[in-house]
Amino acid sequence: MIKHIAWTVAAMSGVLLVAPSAWADNALGGSSSQFARDRNISVRQRPRPGFEANGAHLGGFTLFPRVTVSVTRDDNIYATQNGAVADTIVQVNPEVLLQSNWARNALDLYARAFINRYIEHTTEDANSYVFGGTGRLDVGRTSNITAGASWGRLIEPRTAPTAPGAAAEPTLYDLAQANLGALAELNRMRFEATGTFADYTYFNDTTTSGGTLVEDFRDRDEWTETGRAEYAVSPATSVYLTGGADQRDYRLKPPTVAFDQTSQGYNVQAGTNFDITHLIRGEVQVGWLWQSYDDPRFRDTSGLAMNGAVDWFPTELTTVNFSASRSLQEATIPGASGFLATAVGARIDHELLRNVILTAQGGYGWDNYRGVDRTDKLPSAGVSATYMVNRNAGLTFSYNYLRLDSQGTARNPSYTDNRIAAALTLQF
Repeated sequence: MIKHIAWTVAAMSGVLLVAPSAWADNALGGSSSQFARDRNISVRQRPRPGFEANGAHLGGFTLFPRVTVSVTRDDNIYATQNGAVADTIVQVNPEVLLQSNWARNALDLYARAFINRYIEHTTEDANSYVFGGTGRLDVGRTSNITAGASWGRLIEPRTAPTAPGAAAEPTLYDLAQANLGALAELNRMRFEATGTFADYTYFNDTTTSGGTLVEDFRDRDEWTETGRAEYAVSPATSVYLTGGADQRDYRLKPPTVAFDQTSQGYNVQAGTNFDITHLIRGEVQVGWLWQSYDDPRFRDTSGLAMNGAVDWFPTELTTVNFSASRSLQEATIPGASGFLATAVGARIDHELLRNVILTAQGGYGWDNYRGVDRTDKLPSAGVSATYMVNRNAGLTFSYNYLRLDSQGTARNPSYTDNRIAAALTLQF
């Protein structure tokens, strides 16, 4: 599900490049740690003096306000196989970040909103927003404790595999999240532990025929615990072992619902983290996952697990990123316990000028469902160009393509979706 949600905002991805450093990925710099990976700086990470927002200084904090206005032409707004409907979408995305500028410890507070308005099909209009914060408590020079929490009312994209095709309006859900983590670095060893909690609450929909579309059977709580032990082979390379457990507790049980999708899972993976010469940097891990279900009608699931991202730097002006992942996701098809989602992708960022960034990306996904006969194939591609006018304004133009090829007796209607977008970002 994550990659489908990410695709729906892919047309906005270039806008991130005009953001202040507070909004963008933080480049590592100058650390003496055995685990620092600051040899290379990607096109997206590179500081751009003169094009980064100054913000408003408020004592020990800096306030970064920003708003993005985009216009998108979508040729299949309902993600349907036949009778595709096109429309133009105007989205306003105001954001504000309050970031500490302390020498030690850190605290960030943020709020974001997405206001979608369709020119012709106004039943698709929807608003979503997120409020949250993250904090870091430094314990010594190389150890810290982190915590974060957020709450949001979100929109499920029509392109998501869990989105109900019969819904007359976009599906809304509330997501509350919290996390707590600790990191300790001891010379060549580093240890991490993280716990996360997520609460999903879905709102019932109305069907296209005027009936009630029940969605609260998807309400659930998810807990995840992970640990990682890492050894620095050299200042540029480390190896690690990571393991995790998760508990997915659905609130509604039979006979209120047909199936109980409550489950418990584990995974163990080994990996390596590296920043070698001036050409390549990344992290790759591979292992195995298991998931068992309370409902005896569901078979336990196991399979290959992986996650990796590698940056290649052919020149100082070009960054090529390769990514791959495989994980178990939740399903909404009756009789399906979930699906194994596999995705691979590549992205090229090229700095044509100091204030002009060109991006091309492509991906391919396979979703293999458990308990029902269904396999989805998901090719995608996109291009974008970002022009940073000055430190307060930027423009992005993009095109994105997504196709769903669903197969099997429980398949979804296949579809193709094309989006062309233009976005203006204003920041202070």
